[in-house]
Amino acid sequence: MSYEYLPFVTYRELFLHIACFFIGEDEDYVVKILEPDYCATAGIVTLIKRCLLTVSPSKKLMMHGLFIDMARRMVNEESPGNPAKRSRIWCNNDSYTLLRQGKGSETIEGLALDMRLVREEKDNMPEAFEADSLAKMDNLKLLQLNYVELSGSYDDFPEDLRWLCWHGFQLGTIPSDFFMGNLVAIDMSYSKLELFEPPMVIRPLKILNFKESHKVRVSRCCTNSV
Repeated sequence: MSYEYLPFVTYRELFLHIACFFIGEDEDYVVKILEPDYCATAGIVTLIKRCLLTVSPSKKLMMHGLFIDMARRMVNEESPGNPAKRSRIWCNNDSYTLLRQGKGSETIEGLALDMRLVREEKDNMPEAFEADSLAKMDNLKLLQLNYVELSGSYDDFPEDLRWLCWHGFQLGTIPSDFFMGNLVAIDMSYSKLELFEPPMVIRPLKILNFKESHKVRVSRCCTNSV
């Protein structure tokens, strides 16, 4: 009932994004990422008042397991038999299959894949996916790729990304054809980056994280707001 009576569609979308991708994340971090599109500051306050969300003493976003299950079930019901037509893909098996087959769609707004967990369950996997396996996801805003390797051209990589969390990024530099102009947050922790020189000034950028990327150096300022 609390969800159904949220006053704005953006608050409902915010609730689903948090349930699928941001449980346990720092509140300020999430607000910076989602504020421009989902009015996250006011939305989080409303979700807390409706008892759909809580914030821990350490400022982490928390949600009751029943609400997480409800939110994810709602997303699954958008297209029960075809994950490519859902708005959010957080299940590793679904994400792995979509990237391997290149069967995404413009309905997908968020996708997460952790290859470390997939490798524990599968054998004979490809060493890398093609970068254009994301080409059909024109409305993708949230992308979390942990220890995923992409090869080939980045020309058709989604250009509307707001959040790129790519732990274990395998390349030494950012490909020149990788459009990053709409990113609010870049997290390339534990990466093999040696030089971070984005191909453009990223004006919306507020978060840049290279934790445990010991070889990285930033050759020039990519934004004034980080």
